[in-house]
Amino acid sequence: MMPLVEIPPLVDQSAQNYQDLFSPEPCEPVKRYLSGWYVSDHQTIQAMNGWLVVQTRNQSRWNRFFTESAWSTTAVNERRWHWLRQATATRPKQPAGLIRDDTHHEKDGEPFPWLGTWFIPRADRVGLWHHLVTIHSADRPVDSPLERRW
Repeated sequence: MMPLVEIPPLVDQSAQNYQDLFSPEPCEPVKRYLSGWYVSDHQTIQAMNGWLVVQTRNQSRWNRFFTESAWSTTAVNERRWHWLRQATATRPKQPAGLIRDDTHHEKDGEPFPWLGTWFIPRADRVGLWHHLVTIHSADRPVDSPLERRW
């Protein structure tokens, strides 16, 4: 895959819907993060940061943005749902259901917030893991996350 040399127009256009929830500077990491989701084979901050060759930044900047910046995840999620309900293709339809996805992501290195020691049956061992639970609303064409908890 070719690296990104600019933020894709789709991401720039979509970010305008959220601009008032972020100051102009913090909105840049959001655009870079979303762009990385589009092009990276591995959706980790480190991998996504590597694909963006325009104005390269240290991945610690992204980490600080997601853990220390003063923006409301609730407000962003409510805005996302507002836009999803406006579009015919993504508006929730009947019948629909709720899906609970309970996943574990193994980590190594230095401990950091939301990391816990868990026994994972499929791995048959105890280790440092993120335990992420998400709730999705799903109908035939659309599966959209509603909430997540660490």
